[in-house]
Amino acid sequence: MEAFPPAEFAADLSEVGDADPVIILPMRTATANWGTLVVSTPCTSQAWGEFSEALDSLCQLAGLLGSALERDDLLRSLQAERLLLQSLLDTMPDHIYFKDRSSRVVRANTAQATYFGFRDPAEEIGKTDFDFYPHELAQVLYSAEQAIMDTRQPLVGALEDHTALGDSRRWVLSTKVPIVRDGQVVGLVGISRDVTEMKRAEEVLAHQAAAAEDLARLRSNFVATVSHELRSPLTAIVGYAELLEAQWARLDDPERLKMIHHIAAAANRQMRLVEELLLLSRLELGAIAVKPEPVALSSLVSRAAEEIRTSYEGQGIDLEGPDNLLVVADPDRALQILLNLIDNAAKYSPEGSPIRVQWTREGTHAVVRVRDFGIGVSEEGRQRLFTRFGRVPGSRIRAGRVGTGLGLYLARSFAQVMNGEVELESTGPAGSTFRLKLPLARTPRPTAAKVPEDTRT
Repeated sequence: MEAFPPAEFAADLSEVGDADPVIILPMRTATANWGTLVVSTPCTSQAWGEFSEALDSLCQLAGLLGSALERDDLLRSLQAERLLLQSLLDTMPDHIYFKDRSSRVVRANTAQATYFGFRDPAEEIGKTDFDFYPHELAQVLYSAEQAIMDTRQPLVGALEDHTALGDSRRWVLSTKVPIVRDGQVVGLVGISRDVTEMKRAEEVLAHQAAAAEDLARLRSNFVATVSHELRSPLTAIVGYAELLEAQWARLDDPERLKMIHHIAAAANRQMRLVEELLLLSRLELGAIAVKPEPVALSSLVSRAAEEIRTSYEGQGIDLEGPDNLLVVADPDRALQILLNLIDNAAKYSPEGSPIRVQWTREGTHAVVRVRDFGIGVSEEGRQRLFTRFGRVPGSRIRAGRVGTGLGLYLARSFAQVMNGEVELESTGPAGSTFRLKLPLARTPRPTAAKVPEDTRT
């Protein structure tokens, strides 16, 4: 058997181009070796041996085979590129979609299909935004896409609100580019990224920044207010003290006592302001400790009312309640709560109007109600009542009594620590009522007297 291909052909292979299809066929039968046929395209054919007829037909056949091989290679290449493209599309976390001139989906990746609740991207083909969104939102998106294709101007990095897709807010960042073929726009390709979490984070940061600005403004106002509040009683103390020093010999005892009374009232007021500031600092540090014990509620109310009467000369305070109610509370903290509630009522009441303080038993708690006859609390004011520095805007405050805005915040904080509560029960043009609840102390049951054995019958 001769070598294949023959030596004389092998020597001529260098003349065939590397990119040309080559067919090498041995011409043999069971009894004879006819030779070798070599055909390449473009068709240049050679034959060795006795067989040399029908070269034209074989050349045509070689051409057909070569074209078939070329098409097969092309199809394989196209299929490989198609698989690569689909793999790229499906592994992208962004939503990628192609739409025709009528904004119908002609292709989409897995992320886009999942966004709309499909398992297979093929389920989305042929659909429009009107199949996914309410008509109003779909019309907005459709009009924007048609404008892109009409003007051939791409839309880059546009934030789209897709809230209607679900119950919560949703946003996507979209880039859409028109597809031009043979000079005509045949559709568009879009890439969208779900930026809902990023948008929410931005809103949280914006809210925190606004809250920080509000807090900074409140602190600034607080510093100015505290400076005024501390200066006012100090001015009264210094003024009356200097007056006593200069006029002592000319004043009689009642006049001296009156001035001393004013000095004491101003000193008590300043002491309460300093105590509020110290308590706020300790409360924020978690250093407030309470020592609950049974204490008579009527005694606490009377002490608080008397101190307010001293600070607000001529202020009428009506007290009404039983003397036998015992509450479980830290006496100092409970007194601070009552002082803040009654002081708040006096501060926002017109001069000459009374304050009504009532207390009673309600279930397992004692309830104290402090009512003023002011103009009430606005809706905006109710939201700030129990916050730090939360003075009520627009309220009519008694002359010279601004307040730090800490009283109700501290009152509620102390009440909660003692398993109680402070809240605004009612408000209106005829006045406001604040309610304090504190747990009642259990009164021991009387025990039966033991009868001596010698007296039993």
